[in-house]
Amino acid sequence: MISVRDSVRRDADFNRIWSLPIRKGHDWGSTAAQLTKAFRRPGGTMEIRPHQAQMAIEAYDNGGLFAAAPVGSGKTLPSFLIPTFFGAQRPLLLLRASLKPQAVSDLLRYGQHFRLATNIKMLTYELLSQPDAQEILYKLQPDLVILDEAQKLKNLSTARARRFFQYVEDMGIRLVCLSGSMVRKRLRDFHHLMVSSLPDGAAPIPYDDETFYQWSQCLDTGVESFERAHPGPLMDLAERFHVPPSPDWLERARQGFARRMESTPGVVVLHRSSCSTPLKIRERSLPVPKIISDAMDTLRQSWEAPNGDECDSKLELWRYMRELACGFYSIWDPHPPKAWLAARKAWRRFVRDVLKRGDSKLDSPFHVANAYEDHPLHVAWKEIEPTYEPETIPVWVDDFLVRDAAEWLRRTGGIAWVEHITVGEHIAAAAGVRYYGGGPASARDILHAKGPIVCSIHAHREGRNLQRYTDNLIVSCIPSGDAWEQTIGRSHRDGQDLPVNAEVYLHCQELRESLLTAVEDARYTKDIMGQDQKLLLAQIEVEGIGG
Repeated sequence: MISVRDSVRRDADFNRIWSLPIRKGHDWGSTAAQLTKAFRRPGGTMEIRPHQAQMAIEAYDNGGLFAAAPVGSGKTLPSFLIPTFFGAQRPLLLLRASLKPQAVSDLLRYGQHFRLATNIKMLTYELLSQPDAQEILYKLQPDLVILDEAQKLKNLSTARARRFFQYVEDMGIRLVCLSGSMVRKRLRDFHHLMVSSLPDGAAPIPYDDETFYQWSQCLDTGVESFERAHPGPLMDLAERFHVPPSPDWLERARQGFARRMESTPGVVVLHRSSCSTPLKIRERSLPVPKIISDAMDTLRQSWEAPNGDECDSKLELWRYMRELACGFYSIWDPHPPKAWLAARKAWRRFVRDVLKRGDSKLDSPFHVANAYEDHPLHVAWKEIEPTYEPETIPVWVDDFLVRDAAEWLRRTGGIAWVEHITVGEHIAAAAGVRYYGGGPASARDILHAKGPIVCSIHAHREGRNLQRYTDNLIVSCIPSGDAWEQTIGRSHRDGQDLPVNAEVYLHCQELRESLLTAVEDARYTKDIMGQDQKLLLAQIEVEGIGG
């Protein structure tokens, strides 16, 4: 049962959020036409779309922008228009390294149709992970920063996020956050992004730590029923913004928050999917060889990998299981000495504990190592570290999945999406096609790929326009709603006029649980952001999950 003590309170932070302005109705189509006329170059043929005009105008009017826009909805042009509107002297666009060549190309292409700022600098999130990242920011001194795929900075425990937001706090710069995957499981995914992009207390989310904790305990997914806070005054938001009555009070509380958020000036939430063509997701049947199923059973029961190593965490067991589902497992060759493993484990645990304390000056393992250079655990680790150089190699047990995926590629001419490099390379070799992994060559060449291909989910699930493909094979089921949204969004996106299909391997319990987790993520995002999600729009032909 939920006690009164665990209820969200009607405090000063709630009253501030309640009192924030509510956006008035506006004809963004007419505004878009006016902006197109004002900014289009002679001979230009492109038009600014209504939601693109809204992003640009609201960013200017509110000194920043928090925009949740579906995959493929056209966030690129606003990222170039907004610096133009601001008249920014030193605008900076942050993006993934693999997307920078495409962004440069897009800026040139849009610049042929519209008068755009010519002083936009581009910096990659990967560069922010370097120890000297803050020095780079202070050297550039941007007066406006646009975060493309802003979810890349959602985790404040990472070095790059902490460095960047420390700079934002120090310098008080204007911030524009653009993403198709703002939230996955919790309000904390986007809290700092929203607060930093909407100045002067204008963010429709609690600032007070205790109040924010209460809201999170009420609205977040993954909260145990005995720990979930009662919504209290959050139900008044649902009533005020005309959320229909529902026996599911949690869903109604989330939707009330969503409507308060999306009605706030400076917050733009695009509801509809960028693609209205049919989307079907179905299980691809795959018989599992006995040698694989036996290895999985042993792993589940005794936490023992096929080579006899014991897993020391659930995360490691999970990693082994996802590898075995593809037909292989990873080992270090040669096996590390016990003393080396023990010293490594002890130092890593110490580093994690230091980073959890949240010292802004120690925001990465590199800085912790410098600060605790003489700590006994660090000394012990540095002494033994050079005695062994780990090399991870795959050990293949059975190529059952590789053969099936290769046959699927030859038959459909589609995209096989993989999690592991070795799986991608093996499938590509078996099918006689190219594997597009990480690196600048793959990022460049995939834009012109034809015929069946194999793609790294990690490297290519964001920013790619692959709408020429309509068939997808998800080799390792992704346990994340936003990762599904992004991956399927490569082909199921604005401009696609054909039905899109996705097949997924679900031949073990862990993969099926991954899909269930992803669907739960999608429902949460739908409730909190009010946005359509591909996993919820799709016709899902999977027993026990439905569609």
